Amino acid sequence: MNAYALTFGGLLLLGGRAGDILGRRRMFLVGIILFSAASLFGGLATSQAWLLAARALQGVGGAIVAPAALSLVTTNFPEGRARNRAMGVYAAMSIAGGAVGLLAGGVLTPSAWPRWCTACRAPPPAPTAPRTGATPRSWPRLRPRWRSWRRSESSSRAARTR
Repeated sequence: MNAYALTFGGLLLLGGRAGDILGRRRMFLVGIILFSAASLFGGLATSQAWLLAARALQGVGGAIVAPAALSLVTTNFPEGRARNRAMGVYAAMSIAGGAVGLLAGGVLTPSAWPRWCTACRAPPPAPTAPRTGATPRSWPRLRPRWRSWRRSESSSRAARTR
């Protein structure tokens, strides 16, 4: 186990719920920025503790991005053929990204500076952020849905008291 896997797996549900409450696009953007910044910090790490912290932050960013991206696909495409195709493309790109990441990591680790495996992940997400439409200028329009959180919280409290 490593810091990335622990934080990613442990915070997936929280990332999904944050997307429901605070907005999927906003959380997608926050997750991408956090993941990119953590990748850059990991590439610049001068100690093992710093590298471990950067990997943990990458896991947090990934745990925010993964459910937000999947929910954006399911909410932006109508049911039926269009959504099925979008889900197929999402799955194919996820698998391709994982495969390319493993292969590139295997090439970079012995031949280049080992921290490049972390640092090389910083630039690719940068062009994605403006395309989401959730740029910082649009954040005032994206209001959190606090009432839905309160409603679900109160119903879970009521269920616990019964």
